[in-house]
Amino acid sequence: MEQVSTRQILDTVDAPQFKTERGFATPESELANTPPAPVSPEEHLQSLSPSVIIGMIAVSDAAIVILSGLISFEVRDVWYSPALPIYAWSIVLNTAILLTIFRYAGLYHIDAFTRRRQQVQKILVSCITAFLLIAALAFAFKLSETFSRVWAFTWLAVLIGLIIVSRSCYLALLNKAAKTGMLSRNVAVVGAGVQGQRLVEILQKNSNPWLSIVGIYDDRTDRVSDTIDDFPVLGDLERLGSDIRQNRIDDVFIALPWNAEVRLKTIVETLSELPVEIHITSDLIGFSYPNAKMSSVSGVATLNVARKPLADWNYVLKQFEDYILASIFLIFLAPLMLLIAAAIKLDSPGPIIFRQKRYGYNNHVIEVLKFRTMQFNRPADIGVPQAKQEDPRITRVGRILRRTSLDELPQLINVLNGSMSLIGPRPHAIAHNIEYSQLVSRYFARHRVKPGMTGWAQVNGFRGETDTTEKMSGRVEHDLHYIENWSLLLDLRILFETVGVVLSQKNAY
Repeated sequence: MEQVSTRQILDTVDAPQFKTERGFATPESELANTPPAPVSPEEHLQSLSPSVIIGMIAVSDAAIVILSGLISFEVRDVWYSPALPIYAWSIVLNTAILLTIFRYAGLYHIDAFTRRRQQVQKILVSCITAFLLIAALAFAFKLSETFSRVWAFTWLAVLIGLIIVSRSCYLALLNKAAKTGMLSRNVAVVGAGVQGQRLVEILQKNSNPWLSIVGIYDDRTDRVSDTIDDFPVLGDLERLGSDIRQNRIDDVFIALPWNAEVRLKTIVETLSELPVEIHITSDLIGFSYPNAKMSSVSGVATLNVARKPLADWNYVLKQFEDYILASIFLIFLAPLMLLIAAAIKLDSPGPIIFRQKRYGYNNHVIEVLKFRTMQFNRPADIGVPQAKQEDPRITRVGRILRRTSLDELPQLINVLNGSMSLIGPRPHAIAHNIEYSQLVSRYFARHRVKPGMTGWAQVNGFRGETDTTEKMSGRVEHDLHYIENWSLLLDLRILFETVGVVLSQKNAY
């Protein structure tokens, strides 16, 4: 099955956009505030390909990894160390690992440069991940004592600094190239109807400094307005063909209703004789699914508006992550868990472990384990009330456990038995599921993956009590974002941020 992403067209960017005379730009770059200068056909032929630019940046990143390692040599003076070959091989290995992680994280996509905050976060997580992998390999092969820790941490700090600085320089150069026409994609839209209007709106909102709408083309010039969102309707297909032959257009987006089959085929057959990239955009329903992808299934083109999350190799990778990390955490935290068990037993009568039925993957009921934090044999609760601040049901030890989230540690066993994951939507009590599924749209879509010990919602302020529908809606929204945008790097980021959230003790009671 061949996958062709349409995310560049329909992706949603948080930053506000603004329109220019020729097209649109993103205000995240101070050099993107002016439209690209008009480009003559001869100059436009010399514009750089985005893939070539990304290849040059990847080579530059490799050079930075090597350079940062050599700079760190000076700090620790390992030039004459007998372990110099091992240091050199570690630099080579880290270069390969880091470039692979960068590619996997989407850092080698030209649109990534316009999203500064996301790019910096991905660089930090990627560099730390590569560093930890190298450290793990050194430990596995009993080479950890060979390396100077000063050199290793200096290398990491210098590497992160140089990569972030270089990316800022690249963004400035890319914006300058866009202004001068050295990096530009001129876009023409065919169709001045509702589909064309919707496409123009999305392109204006989501695009970047090096993409510019030239204008709108439509055979029915006598039945359409002169402009679409301030972009001129330049003429019919004959005019479009003339502009393409003059090398003024790189991409043509055909925005027509899909039931206009004969008209679509005629336009495609006419334009396919010209040196231009042709894209048939989705009909109106497709604009409601910005993450949709085009597929070819048994020779039939389809628009995939939903897909099974964590399928294929992503599922295998997630399973490895859960079992390996949960095993490591359980081994290291076993002494602490024994101390907690003893404290619970001494503090109040009752079992050490609290078991509660909750909904898990695909709405199957699972038994979630926690250290008991409430009084045992108390009067029966009406319903399943959530814990509140200064809740009288909570024991003295339980209050400490809940504030530090240590009561969740037995769920490592849930991870190892396959009913939960380290990272994922937090499971809710069955009564809460039934209540909120009637109030919050797409609530049960949270169960498309295994529930987690921590999640994207928890590190974004939705930890603890959800006493209002708005809070639960926010939690569900973040859970669905996680499901639809899962990556190993996102999981590692959530693990790191969970530590900070736990230490802050916000909404923990």
